[in-house]
Amino acid sequence: MNKLELCYVPNLKCFSSGTFNIDLPSCEEMIVEKCLNMTTFCYGSVTTARLIHIYKGSYEYVDIMGDLNMTIYHANEGLKVHAFFICNHILKDVISNK
Repeated sequence: MNKLELCYVPNLKCFSSGTFNIDLPSCEEMIVEKCLNMTTFCYGSVTTARLIHIYKGSYEYVDIMGDLNMTIYHANEGLKVHAFFICNHILKDVISNK
């Protein structure tokens, strides 16, 4: 398998809930788009020798940070923090305009 695509699965928390190791030696392209609850790829280790980044949509790529589990965690935590700041900013504008 050289490509894995996970798109628009908002309730997905992980690709595999098993604690076994996953080896994806041929995977060169991975898309994880609109999977906002995904915090890890699996609960074991993941080897992706050819994968250098994941595509998360809106022309945004995230470089692999050590391993795929850590990369997915940080990619989605960044989205949650960004969404929090946007909502907080909008709320401040609404309150100050009253």
